[in-house]
Amino acid sequence: RRGEVLIGSSRRLLPRTVSLFKKMLKEKISEDVKVAMKAGDTKRVSVLRFLLSAIRNAEIELRPQGKEVTDDVVLTVLGRQVKQRRESVETYAKAGRQELAAKEQTELVILQTYLPEPMSEDEVRGIVKKAVGEAAEREMASIMKAVMPLVKGKADGAMVRRLVEEELNV
Repeated sequence: RRGEVLIGSSRRLLPRTVSLFKKMLKEKISEDVKVAMKAGDTKRVSVLRFLLSAIRNAEIELRPQGKEVTDDVVLTVLGRQVKQRRESVETYAKAGRQELAAKEQTELVILQTYLPEPMSEDEVRGIVKKAVGEAAEREMASIMKAVMPLVKGKADGAMVRRLVEEELNV
């Protein structure tokens, strides 16, 4: 049974950490592909397979460095995919290709279900103000370097940049 380890001739229940119970995001996506296949949701299967392919590519890139794919890496890949879809929606809409824009929008909605809850602009503004107050230098690069790890995957980089610029100009 799970959680039990055979030590000598007796079985003892060992405590498990919360991280062992929490599924990794990559595993969740793989399971969702299976569920979507069984449900016949070809669009979701296609989008999630493409996402898993991008994650595998990131895995291959990290392998020579001796690193493994963590949820942070998966979120980075997911963020790139979401950003790509947003740009495609805008591009297709400007070009008058509404059917392609709608397709990309559908894919965007599917991908966004795996992103963490986005931070509000006020929450990000608070983090930016704190970072500006603690910063030794009032330079854009140093403040962005301090803020981005705190909001990674939860806030748009363009919004963070705008808020940092506003705070520095005040």
